[in-house]
Amino acid sequence: MKYLQTTFVIILAAFLSISCSQNALDMGEDINLTNASELSKEELSTALKTVIVNYPVTAVNDDETTEEVNSDEQLGKIISRNTRPKIEFPFDITIDGEIYTIEGINDLREILKRPKKNRPPFRLVFPITVINLDDTTTVIEDQETFKAYQQSLEEGIKPNFQFPISVEDKDGNITEIENEEAFKAYMNSIRAEHMEERRPPFKLVFPVTVINADDTTTLIENEETFKTYRETLEEGVKPNFQFPISMEDNEGNITEIKSEEDFKEYKEANKPEKRR
Repeated sequence: MKYLQTTFVIILAAFLSISCSQNALDMGEDINLTNASELSKEELSTALKTVIVNYPVTAVNDDETTEEVNSDEQLGKIISRNTRPKIEFPFDITIDGEIYTIEGINDLREILKRPKKNRPPFRLVFPITVINLDDTTTVIEDQETFKAYQQSLEEGIKPNFQFPISVEDKDGNITEIENEEAFKAYMNSIRAEHMEERRPPFKLVFPVTVINADDTTTLIENEETFKTYRETLEEGVKPNFQFPISMEDNEGNITEIKSEEDFKEYKEANKPEKRR
C-alpha cells in the first residue's frame, strides 16, 4: 500500500459526499467542507499524510454492481471509469499505525479531525528486546506493547535497546542499526532530512523595502533584521513590501516580483506540494 496513492484516494473520498442510505461513501458529489462541524482543507491536508486504506474494500459501480478492491491502483481505475462510484461501509483505515473501522461518514470526519501526532518519520521493526534496570531483558512483540512499556518508565528515562535493532522509514526501507552510536547517527540524519524538507522553497533577496502603517518606508538589509521587523508586527499582520522585490529558489534562480498579485502567484506556484 503506497502512502501517496492512498492519501490521494482518501482526500478525494473525504471531499465527496455519501449516498442517502448512508451505506456507502459516494465519490461523485461535491460537499461543502467549510462548516465548523466538517473538515477544512487545511485539516485534511494535515491529517491525511499517514492514512492507509486496509484492503480489501467493496466498491459499488454506477450500475449498482459491486466488486472487491485490493489495491490503490484498482480503486483508481474504478473511480476513473464511473461517474458516481462508492465504497461500502464498513471499511478499515490505518492512521499512524493504529487501525480504525469506519462505519459511516461521521466516523471518518471525527477521526480525521483529531490533531496529528508529531511522530518520527520511521518506526521500529518488531520484535525488539529492551534491557531493564536490573540487566534482565524483555522481548516486546508489537507497537501496542511498546507503548505500554514506555509508559511504565520514569519521566526522562528512554528505552535501552538490545542491539542490533531494525527501523523502517516512511518509504518502507529497512535499516539495521548495530549499536547506540549508529542509532544516534541515524536519528541525526533523519532530523537533517526533515529540516531540509521543511525548508521554504524560496527566500527573499535583500535588501527589501517595507511600507509601514504610517506610509513611511523602512529599508531592511538582511534576514536577521527582517526577523526583528516581523516580531514588531501585530499578530496576523504581514509585511507590506514595496515592489519590485526579488525571490531566490532552492536552485539559485532569481525571479523579480513586480506586484502583490505576482507575489501571491509566485508563492502558490512554488508551494512544496506543487513542486513535487
